[in-house]
Amino acid sequence: MRTSYGYDVYRGRSKLRTALIVVVALLFLLLLAAVAFFFLAQPYVVYNDDGSVRFDFPWSSRVEATPTPEPTSEEDLFVIVTPEPVPEPTPAPVAALLSLPLSAVDEGTVQAQAQAAGATGVVLTMKALDGTLGYTSQDPMALHAKVSSEVEGRNQAIEALTAGDLYTVARVTCFQDNVIPYFYGKTCGLRTANGNWRGAEGSRWLSPASETSRDYLASLCAELAGLGFDEIWLDVCAFPTQGKLANITRNDAYDPATLSADLKAFYTLIRETLEDYPNVHLALTAEKGVLLSDPGDQSGQTLELLISYADLVYLPQTGEGEDYSAALKTLSFPGDRLVYFGGDLPETVNRVLP
Repeated sequence: MRTSYGYDVYRGRSKLRTALIVVVALLFLLLLAAVAFFFLAQPYVVYNDDGSVRFDFPWSSRVEATPTPEPTSEEDLFVIVTPEPVPEPTPAPVAALLSLPLSAVDEGTVQAQAQAAGATGVVLTMKALDGTLGYTSQDPMALHAKVSSEVEGRNQAIEALTAGDLYTVARVTCFQDNVIPYFYGKTCGLRTANGNWRGAEGSRWLSPASETSRDYLASLCAELAGLGFDEIWLDVCAFPTQGKLANITRNDAYDPATLSADLKAFYTLIRETLEDYPNVHLALTAEKGVLLSDPGDQSGQTLELLISYADLVYLPQTGEGEDYSAALKTLSFPGDRLVYFGGDLPETVNRVLP
């Protein structure tokens, strides 16, 4: 029997041991490499928003896309486009109606004077406060009272003017008339116990209730429309409100209970007369008492009559403390149908021409 005498039998180097040594050595090298990489790569460490880590080496060619931010409010969901400002419309030019004496018609200077004043329209008084006419009338009453113009060629000059480019207004002061009642006072004038009634100005008056008075004025308006005027402006077109009204005889020519009905009959007649001249505008002067809602107004005129019959309304200039706003709101006319004027015969009237 073979004996080892206290020693193990040598069987050579174990292959497993050698492999373990190699593995341990490799792990140690990997550990050293990891430690070295950790310290060397510190400058290139990038932390993402979600907490993850990435390395951004200089030799990396990867381009990070910029993330689209999520909307943080409701406004961010839409693109707000500011529109270009729209220019305000240019207001309609305001024309000046130039009031001229009839001598300008005879001298042929109306166009030149209007141009010099920058006006595109003129006002000519065709029936004055005293009852005289600014043209030659063929009405029998006018011929009998000799109130027509005796200037030769006046009508032809007016027709030449109205055929031009100027807007022409014939002003007719209706019921204040110092001549016709002198001849026809018993049939068409306002009367007192002693004869014709005279107003505050000392002038006689036609009665709006008289059918003869209404027919006379309608005849004049028809002649003026036939002469080619663009507008007929009825001034002093209501019952008187000044003077000693108590002295007026109460009869068919002046009945306080029918004043508005009498004016309605007159305005209706004028409208019917102008039906043959559809391009002629009818303007009425509003009484101050009506515009100020004066309960004591005795003109017979009402806002309803103005609304129903007037194409344009001429308004007396307001005085201190006077307010037309309520009346104008009721009228509800556009601005170009309301015309302010001052005095008995304005030199110029600013308005938008129709």
